[in-house]
Amino acid sequence: MRTNTGSKTSVKTILVAERQCRAVELRLAGGTLKQIADALGYASPSGAAQAIVSALRKRVAEVVDDHRQVEYLRLEAMWMAIYPAAKRGDLAAIDRAVKIMTRRAKLLGLDVDRSNATEFNPEPIRLLVEKVTSGAAPIVLADPAA
Repeated sequence: MRTNTGSKTSVKTILVAERQCRAVELRLAGGTLKQIADALGYASPSGAAQAIVSALRKRVAEVVDDHRQVEYLRLEAMWMAIYPAAKRGDLAAIDRAVKIMTRRAKLLGLDVDRSNATEFNPEPIRLLVEKVTSGAAPIVLADPAA
């Protein structure tokens, strides 16, 4: 029977994480790397140092992920507040909605490499929204098959 030693819930992974946390606790309490290595059975002080660095990196990554989730929820709350007005054609609300969408895309890593792209010009969209919301004659889009 195979055991999943690489998963986050394997016994080995959990024991390693607990040992690393204990190494951090001892270091915060003023323990030297040699004392920590001796107390926790690391082969050398450098092994204890690697354990501490690994634990801290994991913790920083968790904090960053938590913060990213909070920021995402804030953006979603703002989106929910502004979307009805944007949907009605309020140009200021549309502007804010686009800014929220842009920030959300950056936060989630949805933006593609735009190094070769030209600068976005929102003017045609603004004019289109203005026509649609002003009661002007309907805009007829050309049939691409024609």
